[in-house]
Amino acid sequence: MSAGHVKVVSMQKTANDYEGKATVMVTYEWTNTGSDTMFMSAFDFKAFQNGTSLGTAIYTDNPQGYDGEAQMKTIKKGVKQTVQAAYVLSDQTSPVSVEVSDFIGGSNKIAKEFTL
Repeated sequence: MSAGHVKVVSMQKTANDYEGKATVMVTYEWTNTGSDTMFMSAFDFKAFQNGTSLGTAIYTDNPQGYDGEAQMKTIKKGVKQTVQAAYVLSDQTSPVSVEVSDFIGGSNKIAKEFTL
């Protein structure tokens, strides 16, 4: 990845979103190897279930350990950061596939599948 090294660390079920729908939280870890930037502008990160992308979860009260703003914090070159993204599940049994690629010109891609 041109903006940095990224890995998908984990996924866990979390609290329901503001509409009462089941959600998961994915934790990413990345090290910035480029210029000052933020995770959400450096990478395109998505989660899928049954081949369809999952929507972003919005919480009334954030689950423990969830910092939805971390992905919007600018970090300097060489700094390591942990960020989370939360997604609304389409069902509670199908595996969730997570993909990360460079935001611009994303030919490099990593993917990881999790069972619920």
